[in-house]
Amino acid sequence: PLAGYYFYRSNRDEAPKQDTWKLLKCGYVQTTHKHADDASFMLYAKGYEIFTDGGIYGYTKDAFRAYFTSALAHNTVVVDGASYPCDKAHVDACGMSGYAFFPDYDHIRVFHNAYEGVGFQRDFCSADDMTLILDTLSSEQEHTYSQLFHLAENVEVLLAKDREVVLRLADSGYIVRLRQYGAPAKLSVMRGDLKKAGYGLISRGENHMAAITTLKFDLSGKNGVFATAITIEDADGFVRLGGRKARAEDLRYEASTQTFVLGTLTVPCTRPLPEH
Repeated sequence: PLAGYYFYRSNRDEAPKQDTWKLLKCGYVQTTHKHADDASFMLYAKGYEIFTDGGIYGYTKDAFRAYFTSALAHNTVVVDGASYPCDKAHVDACGMSGYAFFPDYDHIRVFHNAYEGVGFQRDFCSADDMTLILDTLSSEQEHTYSQLFHLAENVEVLLAKDREVVLRLADSGYIVRLRQYGAPAKLSVMRGDLKKAGYGLISRGENHMAAITTLKFDLSGKNGVFATAITIEDADGFVRLGGRKARAEDLRYEASTQTFVLGTLTVPCTRPLPEH
Protein backbone atom coordinates (compact mmCIF):
# COMPACT_ATOMS: atom_id res chain seq x y z
CA PRO A 1 0.00 0.00 0.00
CA LEU A 2 2.81 2.48 0.75
CA ALA A 3 4.28 2.14 -2.73
CA GLY A 4 0.80 2.10 -4.23
CA TYR A 5 0.72 -1.32 -5.92
CA TYR A 6 -2.14 -3.82 -6.08
CA PHE A 7 -1.60 -7.14 -7.89
CA TYR A 8 -4.31 -9.68 -8.71
CA ARG A 9 -4.25 -13.18 -10.15
CA SER A 10 -7.23 -15.46 -10.54
CA ASN A 11 -6.43 -18.78 -8.88
CA ARG A 12 -7.10 -21.24 -11.68
CA ASP A 13 -3.94 -23.30 -11.32
CA GLU A 14 -5.19 -26.25 -13.35
CA ALA A 15 -4.89 -24.12 -16.48
CA PRO A 16 -2.40 -21.27 -15.82
CA LYS A 17 -2.83 -19.76 -19.29
CA GLN A 18 -6.47 -19.10 -18.43
CA ASP A 19 -5.50 -16.99 -15.43
CA THR A 20 -6.39 -13.31 -15.35
CA TRP A 21 -3.84 -10.83 -14.01
CA LYS A 22 -4.41 -7.22 -12.97
CA LEU A 23 -2.26 -4.37 -11.72
CA LEU A 24 -3.42 -1.10 -10.17
CA LYS A 25 -0.87 1.60 -9.45
CA CYS A 26 -1.33 4.77 -7.39
CA GLY A 27 1.22 6.53 -5.23
CA TYR A 28 4.99 6.55 -4.88
CA VAL A 29 7.75 7.12 -2.36
CA GLN A 30 10.67 7.54 -4.80
CA THR A 31 10.81 9.48 -8.06
CA THR A 32 13.47 7.31 -9.74
CA HIS A 33 12.08 6.05 -13.09
CA LYS A 34 8.73 7.52 -12.06
CA HIS A 35 6.06 7.98 -14.74
CA ALA A 36 2.76 9.81 -14.29
CA ASP A 37 0.96 6.48 -13.97
CA ASP A 38 -1.09 7.08 -10.83
CA ALA A 39 -4.55 5.50 -10.69
CA SER A 40 -3.64 3.48 -13.80
CA PHE A 41 -4.20 -0.24 -14.30
CA MET A 42 -3.21 -3.10 -16.60
CA LEU A 43 -5.13 -6.25 -17.54
CA TYR A 44 -3.83 -9.57 -18.89
CA ALA A 45 -5.92 -12.71 -19.51
CA LYS A 46 -6.06 -15.92 -21.56
CA GLY A 47 -2.38 -15.58 -22.44
CA TYR A 48 -2.57 -12.01 -23.77
CA GLU A 49 -2.35 -8.43 -22.62
CA ILE A 50 -5.58 -6.50 -23.01
CA PHE A 51 -5.00 -3.04 -21.55
CA THR A 52 -1.31 -2.20 -21.58
CA ASP A 53 1.15 0.43 -20.36
CA GLY A 54 2.75 2.94 -22.73
CA GLY A 55 6.16 1.46 -22.01
CA ILE A 56 9.80 2.39 -21.53
CA TYR A 57 11.04 4.32 -24.59
CA GLY A 58 14.35 5.57 -23.16
CA TYR A 59 16.10 8.68 -21.94
CA THR A 60 16.23 10.80 -25.08
CA LYS A 61 14.60 14.09 -24.11
CA ASP A 62 12.13 14.57 -26.92
CA ALA A 63 8.37 14.71 -27.48
CA PHE A 64 8.07 10.92 -27.48
CA ARG A 65 9.67 10.54 -24.05
CA ALA A 66 7.45 13.34 -22.76
CA TYR A 67 4.43 11.37 -23.98
CA PHE A 68 5.49 7.96 -22.66
CA THR A 69 6.24 9.30 -19.18
CA SER A 70 3.01 11.33 -19.05
CA ALA A 71 -0.41 10.34 -17.75
CA LEU A 72 -1.63 10.23 -21.35
CA ALA A 73 0.25 6.96 -21.95
CA HIS A 74 -1.49 5.12 -19.09
CA ASN A 75 -4.92 3.64 -18.36
CA THR A 76 -6.14 6.37 -16.07
CA VAL A 77 -8.08 9.65 -16.26
CA VAL A 78 -6.40 12.82 -17.49
CA VAL A 79 -7.65 16.36 -17.01
CA ASP A 80 -7.86 18.82 -19.91
CA GLY A 81 -5.61 16.60 -22.03
CA ALA A 82 -2.59 17.27 -19.82
CA SER A 83 -0.34 15.36 -17.46
CA TYR A 84 0.67 16.38 -13.93
CA PRO A 85 3.86 16.79 -11.88
CA CYS A 86 5.08 13.65 -10.07
CA ASP A 87 8.04 15.03 -8.18
CA LYS A 88 8.95 14.90 -4.49
CA ALA A 89 6.68 17.84 -3.75
CA HIS A 90 3.65 15.82 -4.87
CA VAL A 91 4.41 12.49 -3.15
CA ASP A 92 1.39 12.87 -0.87
CA ALA A 93 -0.97 13.80 -3.71
CA CYS A 94 -1.67 10.20 -4.77
CA GLY A 95 -2.07 6.92 -2.96
CA MET A 96 -4.33 4.19 -1.62
CA SER A 97 -7.09 5.31 0.72
CA GLY A 98 -8.62 1.92 1.48
CA TYR A 99 -9.06 -1.67 0.43
CA ALA A 100 -10.97 -4.81 1.38
CA PHE A 101 -10.92 -8.40 0.16
CA PHE A 102 -14.36 -9.97 0.10
CA PRO A 103 -15.13 -13.64 -0.68
CA ASP A 104 -16.19 -12.89 -4.27
CA TYR A 105 -14.20 -9.77 -5.18
CA ASP A 106 -11.51 -7.29 -4.16
CA HIS A 107 -12.20 -3.58 -3.72
CA ILE A 108 -9.33 -1.08 -3.90
CA ARG A 109 -9.85 2.68 -3.52
CA VAL A 110 -7.19 5.17 -4.57
CA PHE A 111 -7.00 8.96 -4.53
CA HIS A 112 -5.33 11.23 -7.06
CA ASN A 113 -5.14 14.94 -6.25
CA ALA A 114 -2.11 15.86 -8.36
CA TYR A 115 -4.18 17.90 -10.82
CA GLU A 116 -4.53 21.33 -9.25
CA GLY A 117 -8.07 21.99 -8.08
CA VAL A 118 -9.35 18.52 -9.07
CA GLY A 119 -10.21 15.62 -6.79
CA PHE A 120 -10.08 12.18 -8.41
CA GLN A 121 -11.05 8.91 -6.75
CA ARG A 122 -10.87 5.53 -8.49
CA ASP A 123 -12.72 2.53 -7.04
CA PHE A 124 -11.31 -0.63 -8.63
CA CYS A 125 -13.29 -3.80 -8.02
CA SER A 126 -11.95 -7.12 -9.27
CA ALA A 127 -14.07 -10.30 -9.59
CA ASP A 128 -12.00 -12.69 -11.72
CA ASP A 129 -12.92 -12.01 -15.36
CA MET A 130 -14.99 -8.94 -14.47
CA THR A 131 -13.44 -5.61 -13.54
CA LEU A 132 -15.55 -2.70 -12.32
CA ILE A 133 -14.22 0.85 -12.20
CA LEU A 134 -15.92 3.88 -10.69
CA ASP A 135 -14.05 7.12 -11.40
CA THR A 136 -15.33 10.14 -9.48
CA LEU A 137 -13.97 13.60 -10.33
CA SER A 138 -14.83 16.93 -8.75
CA SER A 139 -13.72 20.53 -9.13
CA GLU A 140 -14.90 24.09 -8.67
CA GLN A 141 -13.97 24.79 -12.30
CA GLU A 142 -15.08 23.39 -15.65
CA HIS A 143 -12.81 20.66 -17.05
CA THR A 144 -12.68 17.95 -19.67
CA TYR A 145 -12.07 14.55 -18.08
CA SER A 146 -10.70 11.80 -20.34
CA GLN A 147 -10.77 8.15 -19.31
CA LEU A 148 -8.10 6.23 -21.25
CA PHE A 149 -7.68 2.60 -22.29
CA HIS A 150 -4.59 1.56 -24.29
CA LEU A 151 -5.08 -1.70 -26.20
CA ALA A 152 -2.30 -4.24 -26.62
CA GLU A 153 -1.14 -5.23 -30.10
CA ASN A 154 -3.22 -8.43 -30.33
CA VAL A 155 -6.52 -6.77 -29.42
CA GLU A 156 -8.90 -5.92 -32.28
CA VAL A 157 -11.80 -3.47 -32.04
CA LEU A 158 -15.03 -5.11 -33.25
CA LEU A 159 -17.54 -2.51 -32.04
CA ALA A 160 -16.97 1.03 -30.81
CA LYS A 161 -19.81 3.11 -29.42
CA ASP A 162 -19.99 5.72 -26.68
CA ARG A 163 -21.68 3.26 -24.32
CA GLU A 164 -20.07 -0.01 -25.43
CA VAL A 165 -16.84 -1.29 -26.95
CA VAL A 166 -16.28 -4.92 -27.98
CA LEU A 167 -12.77 -6.27 -28.49
CA ARG A 168 -11.49 -9.57 -29.92
CA LEU A 169 -8.74 -11.02 -27.74
CA ALA A 170 -6.33 -12.41 -30.35
CA ASP A 171 -6.98 -16.12 -31.07
CA SER A 172 -8.16 -16.92 -27.53
CA GLY A 173 -11.82 -17.37 -28.49
CA TYR A 174 -12.78 -14.67 -25.98
CA ILE A 175 -14.07 -11.16 -26.40
CA VAL A 176 -13.65 -8.25 -24.01
CA ARG A 177 -16.63 -5.96 -23.52
CA LEU A 178 -16.30 -2.47 -22.02
CA ARG A 179 -19.55 -0.78 -21.01
CA GLN A 180 -20.08 2.75 -19.73
CA TYR A 181 -22.93 3.33 -17.28
CA GLY A 182 -21.98 6.76 -15.92
CA ALA A 183 -22.53 10.22 -17.35
CA PRO A 184 -22.73 10.34 -21.17
CA ALA A 185 -19.18 10.40 -22.52
CA LYS A 186 -17.89 10.77 -26.07
CA LEU A 187 -15.68 7.98 -27.38
CA SER A 188 -12.67 8.54 -29.65
CA VAL A 189 -10.78 5.57 -31.12
CA MET A 190 -7.24 6.58 -32.09
CA ARG A 191 -4.51 4.69 -33.92
CA GLY A 192 -0.97 5.85 -33.30
CA ASP A 193 1.32 7.63 -35.79
CA LEU A 194 4.99 6.64 -35.44
CA LYS A 195 6.00 10.08 -36.69
CA LYS A 196 4.02 11.97 -34.05
CA ALA A 197 4.09 11.67 -30.26
CA GLY A 198 0.66 11.02 -28.82
CA TYR A 199 -2.10 8.50 -28.23
CA GLY A 200 -1.87 5.07 -29.82
CA LEU A 201 1.83 4.37 -29.26
CA ILE A 202 3.71 1.77 -27.22
CA SER A 203 7.40 1.27 -26.49
CA ARG A 204 8.38 -2.19 -25.23
CA GLY A 205 12.04 -1.30 -24.83
CA GLU A 206 14.66 1.29 -25.66
CA ASN A 207 14.74 2.15 -29.36
CA HIS A 208 11.41 0.40 -29.91
CA MET A 209 8.06 1.93 -30.80
CA ALA A 210 4.88 0.52 -32.34
CA ALA A 211 1.37 1.69 -33.12
CA ILE A 212 -1.55 0.51 -31.00
CA THR A 213 -5.12 1.70 -30.46
CA THR A 214 -6.24 4.04 -27.67
CA LEU A 215 -9.82 4.42 -26.48
CA LYS A 216 -10.62 7.84 -24.98
CA PHE A 217 -13.92 8.68 -23.30
CA ASP A 218 -14.46 12.41 -22.74
CA LEU A 219 -16.93 14.23 -20.52
CA SER A 220 -16.98 17.89 -19.53
CA GLY A 221 -18.19 19.78 -16.48
CA LYS A 222 -17.16 20.58 -12.95
CA ASN A 223 -17.92 17.06 -11.76
CA GLY A 224 -17.90 13.75 -13.58
CA VAL A 225 -18.46 10.04 -12.99
CA PHE A 226 -17.31 7.15 -15.17
CA ALA A 227 -19.00 3.89 -14.15
CA THR A 228 -17.20 1.28 -16.24
CA ALA A 229 -17.62 -2.49 -16.47
CA ILE A 230 -15.08 -4.72 -18.25
CA THR A 231 -16.05 -8.34 -18.86
CA ILE A 232 -14.03 -11.10 -20.51
CA GLU A 233 -16.59 -13.33 -22.20
CA ASP A 234 -16.47 -16.80 -23.72
CA ALA A 235 -18.11 -17.76 -27.01
CA ASP A 236 -21.46 -18.23 -25.25
CA GLY A 237 -21.42 -14.82 -23.59
CA PHE A 238 -20.54 -16.01 -20.10
CA VAL A 239 -18.04 -14.34 -17.77
CA ARG A 240 -16.10 -16.37 -15.18
CA LEU A 241 -16.60 -15.24 -11.58
CA GLY A 242 -14.33 -17.53 -9.59
CA GLY A 243 -15.91 -20.96 -9.39
CA ARG A 244 -19.05 -20.01 -11.29
CA LYS A 245 -20.13 -18.23 -14.46
CA ALA A 246 -22.79 -15.65 -15.24
CA ARG A 247 -24.23 -14.29 -18.45
CA ALA A 248 -22.49 -10.97 -19.03
CA GLU A 249 -25.56 -9.37 -20.60
CA ASP A 250 -27.36 -9.67 -17.26
CA LEU A 251 -25.01 -7.16 -15.61
CA ARG A 252 -26.82 -4.05 -14.41
CA TYR A 253 -25.80 -0.82 -12.71
CA GLU A 254 -27.88 1.02 -10.13
CA ALA A 255 -26.85 4.66 -10.49
CA SER A 256 -28.61 5.84 -7.32
CA THR A 257 -26.46 3.57 -5.15
CA GLN A 258 -23.51 3.25 -7.56
CA THR A 259 -23.82 -0.52 -7.34
CA PHE A 260 -23.16 -3.24 -9.93
CA VAL A 261 -25.18 -6.47 -9.81
CA LEU A 262 -24.56 -9.69 -11.73
CA GLY A 263 -26.33 -12.84 -10.61
CA THR A 264 -25.66 -13.33 -6.90
CA LEU A 265 -22.76 -10.87 -6.93
CA THR A 266 -23.46 -7.33 -5.69
CA VAL A 267 -20.68 -4.73 -5.73
CA PRO A 268 -21.43 -1.37 -4.05
CA CYS A 269 -18.60 0.82 -5.33
CA THR A 270 -18.95 3.56 -2.72
CA ARG A 271 -19.19 1.37 0.38
CA PRO A 272 -16.95 2.40 3.31
CA LEU A 273 -13.58 0.63 3.28
CA PRO A 274 -10.98 0.17 6.02
CA GLU A 275 -8.47 2.99 5.72
CA HIS A 276 -4.82 2.16 4.95
